[in-house]
Amino acid sequence: MRQGGDVRLRLDVELAAEELKEVGRIQDPRNPSVWGLWEVHQLRGKLQVVIPQSQWVGQILVGTEFEKTHIIELPAIPIQSCASVKSAFEELQQAVKLERQGFYGEAVSKCRHALDVFCEEAQVPDGKGGIVKRQKLKASWETRLGQRTYDWLNSSFGAIRGATNQSHHLSSTVFGQAEAQMLLIVTTAVVSYAVATLPET
Repeated sequence: MRQGGDVRLRLDVELAAEELKEVGRIQDPRNPSVWGLWEVHQLRGKLQVVIPQSQWVGQILVGTEFEKTHIIELPAIPIQSCASVKSAFEELQQAVKLERQGFYGEAVSKCRHALDVFCEEAQVPDGKGGIVKRQKLKASWETRLGQRTYDWLNSSFGAIRGATNQSHHLSSTVFGQAEAQMLLIVTTAVVSYAVATLPET
């Protein structure tokens, strides 16, 4: 129900008080008054309680011996300095919203689309003597990054595309919250790295 966000509770509260009144007296020096029920007072209310996600995860769950969730903060993508890859930023923003709403397959698909602006279609060997068309990191990045870093980033993009492809095509694969969050974290980290290597212009 929390879906990775704050804990939201509604507490229904009822307070009842019985008012007694002296209805007579008796000949008893220890307790001369006779009391009777005069009126019942009732107050009802609804209280909204919000426990911030950070407190729930960092303090409450830990105290109840549930497994702790690790929160990793990634630097914001400096999109203002790289308008050429703005679409990647927008796709990742949409992925975050979809994941929070519980649409995990759609969030994963947005992660895949976030990589499109960095890639181009290329013909590569299929391992059987033929040639197939595949998406790969644009060749211009090789000059910018050097061969080793280019190969690393290209293989990272390929791994993400492979994991997210099933959400893009008609498939019986169902993505859960954990898978969607992991792919969102990895995609954001790799895209952030790629953007950081872009020239300022």
